Amino acid sequence: MRRDRLGVVRGLFAGLLVASAGVATSGEPAAAATNGTWEVTSTPSNVRAVHATLLRTGKVLLVAGSGNDRNDFNAGTFKTSIWDPATGNLTAVSTPWDAFCSGHVALADGRILIAGGSGGYSSPSTNYQPSGTKKAYLFDPATSQYQAVPNMHVARWYPTLTELGDGRVFALGGLDDTGQYTSQSEIFDGSSWSTPANGPSSYVYQPMYPALHQMRDGRLFYSGVNTFGSNAAEVPPGLFDVNTRAYTNVRGLTDDQRRDQGASVLLPPAQDQRVMVIGGGDHSNDVNAVSTTAIADLKVPNPMFTPGPSIDSNKIYVSAVVLPDSTVLQTGGAAKSVVFSGTPVLSAQIFQPKTNTWTSVAAPSVARMYHSSAVLLPDGRVATFGGNPTNSFEMRIEVFTPPYLETGTARPTLASSGATDLHYGDYTTFATTQAAPIARAVLVRPASTTHESDPNQRLVDLGMTRTATGVSVTMPSEPNLAPPGWYMVFVVDSNGVPSAAQWVHLAGAGVTTRGGYTLDGFGGLHPLAVGGGSAAPAATGAPYWPGWDIARAVARRADRRSGYVLDGLGGVHPFASSGTALPPAISGAAYWKDWDIARGIALLPDGSGGYTLDGFGGVHPFRIGAGLMPPPVTGAPYWPGQDRARGITVLPDGSGGYIVDSRGAISRFRIGTGKPALPTVQRPYAPVGAPVRGIAVQRNGAAGFVLDGFGGVHGFAVAGGLPLPITGAPSWPGWSIARGIAI
Repeated sequence: MRRDRLGVVRGLFAGLLVASAGVATSGEPAAAATNGTWEVTSTPSNVRAVHATLLRTGKVLLVAGSGNDRNDFNAGTFKTSIWDPATGNLTAVSTPWDAFCSGHVALADGRILIAGGSGGYSSPSTNYQPSGTKKAYLFDPATSQYQAVPNMHVARWYPTLTELGDGRVFALGGLDDTGQYTSQSEIFDGSSWSTPANGPSSYVYQPMYPALHQMRDGRLFYSGVNTFGSNAAEVPPGLFDVNTRAYTNVRGLTDDQRRDQGASVLLPPAQDQRVMVIGGGDHSNDVNAVSTTAIADLKVPNPMFTPGPSIDSNKIYVSAVVLPDSTVLQTGGAAKSVVFSGTPVLSAQIFQPKTNTWTSVAAPSVARMYHSSAVLLPDGRVATFGGNPTNSFEMRIEVFTPPYLETGTARPTLASSGATDLHYGDYTTFATTQAAPIARAVLVRPASTTHESDPNQRLVDLGMTRTATGVSVTMPSEPNLAPPGWYMVFVVDSNGVPSAAQWVHLAGAGVTTRGGYTLDGFGGLHPLAVGGGSAAPAATGAPYWPGWDIARAVARRADRRSGYVLDGLGGVHPFASSGTALPPAISGAAYWKDWDIARGIALLPDGSGGYTLDGFGGVHPFRIGAGLMPPPVTGAPYWPGQDRARGITVLPDGSGGYIVDSRGAISRFRIGTGKPALPTVQRPYAPVGAPVRGIAVQRNGAAGFVLDGFGGVHGFAVAGGLPLPITGAPSWPGWSIARGIAI
């Protein structure tokens, strides 16, 4: 079977030397607005778009290489173009090698790794098969240029590149420089390729464009979808550990001999860990494609495929695109292989994972078969490219506007108002406008697809808290769930209408420290990390009273590199990290000479001033530098004659804050007048052994923490938010010496 299949590959590429076809016209809606709308762009592609990648600029990289044209290969004519969906403009890019049938993936820094491609068309020296190349390049969206990187050890034609959770790229499969199946994988670490490794041992050979999905536990899942027809007997679906090389078969895939150029998609949200296989056929034999689907739930201990709902038609060359409303679009395809005169199927459907159902939507007008792609755009539409029926290549670009953009209601708007370079578990804020309440926020990886395949595609649900001006969203804390790189953030309203996307850079080079400090009674400041980010920098210039338990609270300024320590008498002492100037002196603060009654300190987000807290619950304003005296607070608790208050914190929007008492109860207060009431919060800690010592809220206002005397940190939610994990915090079991916490 293996040699027969390669023989058909040889014949296919001899028979599909192409001429450009299809002249674009202004599009017309293909169906009623309630089913979505397809429109052909006025300008066709200027290259044969075999490969399509959404760049972090919002433009789409279209790579042809020789575009399945032996004459162009012989002439050294290789092509790339950048398509701008906003203007329709296409810009040619100088292309230094034949990237036709390469593998590609976005790296953590947003550059695109493109590896392999065509080393030669069929000839005696390649066993009359197409052959691969070892060449690899990075495409930089900032310069629109290719940059050579070290060659792979193994030549590859039709390889898959999958980004791992640590940002490295795993390469598997394809034909080598002699036209034979490869038998080894390798890993790119950003500058070099690892020594090739054999396996998985369960494979008779390594398939071409295998659908390899990065899973939450760190393993890669091969779903059984590939190009040119490997079946489960030759290459069984399963979970592969790239470190131990262990392989666990996942059984039960129906129609396994007809999953060639079906679709394989990690169903949204990625947290559900379900992979769906859609359609497929057999490119090498004259048989009909299939309409069946199968779903593997990889959360369970011994996963197996179970049948899913069939699509509307038998389809090989079907594309699947994850949409921002957490559904999946299937479109394009043919009834059987183009080698055997397969006819195009002009239909599209949307899958709802929650109900396990397909809904028909407007049909495209342009056939998409072999060598086609579909890409989600940042505005929520889907663009389709390419198609290589016998003796022609489809040059038209067609764009689908899904039904969620044709509801007749205004879509939400999303504007970044916080950081865009973010740690895992980090948070940022967005300003929004909306006709209906914002229901959820999602993170979507930009597509990088070829031959209807993009195993890196994923949508991740984000933690979300509504704010006075929009939303605060929390990034996933697990790199395997969302490998590092640039992502699109969408918000979706209660009607299912998504915003246009804003870009964030997960684990980007410009991430801001999100950690904090625990304060001990002697004045020691101990850095901690929040949400998997970096710990706060070591503090300098802070007061220290060895052997004298007099430090009571700590607060950080908005620059996150300086702050103040409060002593028990009300003295406020500045500190800063190395290389940062000490913050301005404060004035107007309450002071109790010879009376240890000061218990907490909090700063206003604008840096103009803050408040100290006494043990009875009194809240006393102070100025920082030339700032104005803060307004009085209202609604704060007060316990005259009882030393019960233990900490104070102010929310990031400055509307108010919270006070924690010695019993762990948290009370809210407002700053000034005309502010909305704050959400109530539940007590996260009832003191048993270790007394309550302090309180702090996260910078996104979505959650906070209560500190106990032994150094324990207890998270609480604000309006349904998520407390981030804290690491590196000191602990003094049995010794109640912790006094304050600042985030």
